[in-house]
Order: sequence, then C-alpha cells, then structure tokens
Amino acid sequence: MALVLARRGHDPAGFGRFLSPSIDDLSDWDSIPGMRDAAAILAEAASRGSRVLIWGDFDADGLTASAVMNGALEAAGAVPSIHIPDRMEDGYGLGGRAVEIASETGAGTLVTVDCGINACAEVAALESAGIRTVVTDHHEPGPELPKASAIVDPRMSRTGDPCPWASLSGSGTAFLLGRALSEMTGTPGMPGRSIALACIGTICDIVPLSGDNRIIARLGLEMLRNGAVPGISALAARAGFDLEGTTGTDVSFRIGPRLNSCGRIASAAPVLELLLADSFDEAVEAADEMERTNDARRILDRKVTEEAARLSAGFEGDPALFLASPDWHKGVIGIAASRLASEEGRPVVLCAVDRDGGARGSARGVPGINLFEILSSMSGMIGNFGGHAGAAGLEFRASDLEELRARFNAEVGARLPEGPDAGAVLLDGRLSEDDLTMDLARELSRMEPFGEGNEEPVWITGDARPVEWSRVGGGRHLSCSFSIGGRKLRAIGFGMGGLERPAQGSLDLAYCLRIDEFRGRRELRLHLQDVRPSRRSDGRS
Repeated sequence: MALVLARRGHDPAGFGRFLSPSIDDLSDWDSIPGMRDAAAILAEAASRGSRVLIWGDFDADGLTASAVMNGALEAAGAVPSIHIPDRMEDGYGLGGRAVEIASETGAGTLVTVDCGINACAEVAALESAGIRTVVTDHHEPGPELPKASAIVDPRMSRTGDPCPWASLSGSGTAFLLGRALSEMTGTPGMPGRSIALACIGTICDIVPLSGDNRIIARLGLEMLRNGAVPGISALAARAGFDLEGTTGTDVSFRIGPRLNSCGRIASAAPVLELLLADSFDEAVEAADEMERTNDARRILDRKVTEEAARLSAGFEGDPALFLASPDWHKGVIGIAASRLASEEGRPVVLCAVDRDGGARGSARGVPGINLFEILSSMSGMIGNFGGHAGAAGLEFRASDLEELRARFNAEVGARLPEGPDAGAVLLDGRLSEDDLTMDLARELSRMEPFGEGNEEPVWITGDARPVEWSRVGGGRHLSCSFSIGGRKLRAIGFGMGGLERPAQGSLDLAYCLRIDEFRGRRELRLHLQDVRPSRRSDGRS
C-alpha cells in the first residue's frame, strides 16, 4: 500500500489523510469564488422565512444536488421547493418558463444546481422580474457569464494553481454552499445524509476523485453504508443488493442508473420523493416505482448497447466511436456510451436521431482525453453542447454525421499519446502468489472510491496457467480461473469475451485485486485488464 501511494506521488506524511480523511480536510468554502455572495443571498432569504426555488437537473448529480440544497435551505429557515425540468419536454437547464414557475411557487429567490452557467437569457429574465438568481454549476462556462446575483462555478477559477475544489461536481458544489449557509446562519451543520447524497452525485458524474471530491466520496460512502439516506436503503432492498459493502463501482453501476432511469425515460418525481424521504417505509413506494422504471430502462439500454457494439465492428481502427441511429432512445444513450467507453477503452459518442433530422448525442470519455475541449474546437459544426472533460452532450443535424465523425476522430487522434507506451496497460506493481490475499484486497479497498484521478491499482502476476475459460454475458465477457503457484484463483474479464484461450503455455495477467460475492460467499477475484504470453524475465520491460 505504501509503495502504491508513493508511486502515485503522495507524500508519506499525507498517507493517513488520504486513506482516512475527515470533514475538516475539506477546503474552506470561503476560498471558492462567489461562495460568500451566494450564501449571503440565501441566508437573507432564510432569515425572512422566504420561499426559494431550487432548479435542478434530471441526472443523478443534479437530483442529489437538489436534495442537498433542499436540506440546507430547510435547516437555515427558508421554505424551499424543487423544480426538475422534463428531459423530453424541456431539455437541459434553465428553460424559458423559469419566471413563470418561480412566480407560481411564490419564490423571490431561485438557486440553480448543476446547471445555469450558460443560461444568460433565462437569468436576465429572472432578474428583470425581480427574482434574485443564484447560479451554482460545475460545467464549463461559455464566453459570456449570466448576470446573476451570484455565481458559484468551480471551473471559473483561472488562478493557474491546482485547487482541491476545482473539479467539484454539481452536488459537491451544493454541499459546500450548504456548509457556507450553515456557518453564516449559525444553524446545524450539514448532516451525514447530505455528504452521502453528494457522494452519489460526485461518483456518478465522472469527475476526478481527488482533492475535495475524494473526501466527499470517501466519507459519503461510509455514510451510505451506515444507512444515512433512508431512500437509498429502501432502493437497495428493493433491488436486492447490500449497502453494507457498497463500493464506488456499486454507486456507479447500481445506484446511479436507478436514479438516472426515471429522468431518462419518465418523470424524475419518484427520485426526489425517494431522496427526500425521512424513513425507510416512506421511501418504499418510490423505490418500487423506480425499480419498475429501471427495468424498462434496461430493455432500452440493452437494445442501444447491443446495436452500438455491432456497429462498432465497422470502426475498429478509429480512435473514437461516433454512432447514430433513429431507433435509439435519447434517454439511455449516455448509459450505453459510458459502458462502451469502458469496454472499448476509447471515447464514445452515441446519438439519437429524431424525425426532423435533429440529433442529440451523449459523449463519454477515457482518462487523458478532454471531451469538452474537443467539442469546443468543433463549436462551429454543432449546435448546443456542454459538459466537462469526462462526459458531455451535443446537438447537431444528422446530415452532418459523417463530417462530424471524421472531425471528432481527428481531434481525439491528435490528443492520443504516441510512442511505445501508447495503449499500454499501466501497472502499479508486481504481486507473487503469496501476495494474493484477502488482507491485501481489504487494505487496497481503503483507497476507495476509484475513478479518474484515483484509478484502481493494477497489478501483474506471471506464470498463470489457465484452468477454466468460458464466455458469459452473451459472449461479451470472459469468466475463467488460473493456477498460480499451485492455487486456483477465479478471474473475470469484462469486455474480453473475444479473447481466445491459448493453446499452451502460461500467461502474465494484468488485473485489479478485489473481494467479490460469488455464489453466496465472499472470495478473492482477479478483475482482468489484459493478458499476454508469459515473459521469462524480471518483467521490467
């Protein structure tokens, strides 16, 4: 563990803080530009017991950010309400009905979460109507900022120095604003429930898990495991998984998709009901509805993923995958793109084409490729776009697909690393058969949650002899076992179903070491990243 942390640039004096952070390790909220002004406006509204409208987003980050902000405003004495736009009817962000909806709720103040940084016209209309507007967002700002009463966007920092808060998610930004509001009003601090919600949004929104994001995600995972969010506990019970051992991967692939499913193909209302529930029993009905919606989402998602995987065969040589179809549901293309990007190891853009020839795409990236930077360079060819380095959305005319695909691939190709290390699996170290223990796997889990900026350690072990070799998941994944030093160890290779079993000889395995539930018991499992014929050397090359 010490070697892994040292190799990744951590100072030994800070090992303990990294592995066991505390809430006090978070940045001082006052160091974030705009935070004091935003908190002061909300504190003033709270002091009068005024109504405040929270304008959120329909994805996991936006929904958890809305719930976090709702809790902070209630604790401070304000009367909050939440509006989540409909993905199909309203689209993303502040819409033209913001003034109308704020007026209907009687709100004199509106605060956005996870959106609004490019909503110049909408903010101008709100301010002209006498509705004070606080914009909190974490997406890249455009050339013009909205003329809001206050703006908090960590990506607006241009100090040149890396800040621990510079890559906050929408829910992380809302969490720190809640801390500021709590201190300013002298009301109780942010509860464990709030950091657990912010943890979900942070992990699901594919932001770097370093700095403040690392602290929020780490502490929030502990709160989730302890049942700090009754609604998530009800959701886990309904879906049949255990929160006690929840990992970052579970948040990404079990909790996140369920929160996203309603906003993607139906209404986000059940998600808010679930996240705001004060008891397990209160959340059961919403959890049932979310699970039914998620089942429907799975069918749509499977269709898009399978069709995109088939189409990808025609673009194997491209540095990125850029596909479109009129048969794909625009609510699930982001999930499918994320899965394919992980399996293919290259950026993926999947687009749903409507009857009028318009196309809406979701882009998902890989470490080292900044999607927002690429789309910005293509701004003259596309309509609306937004997002950040790891995930983005775009709109364009379907007739421009071929030209856009060529340009996107050229931009990605120009940014790929060159030379002998291009496409290499980067290793954290070598493990012998004696190192492969449950104790080591448990120790490594202290680095959780894993993601961009805190990748899961990858190890190499040589002279592994295949024992079992089969394909699962419709042939897409590899399930196998190896004899290593006389021990039989199970392994799984997601997206590696096309790999043929070697006719003879042993293999070098590149893998992550995890403890998995398998047939009702916990056991050590190697999660393969790659394999190669064994090299009878010290492996330094």
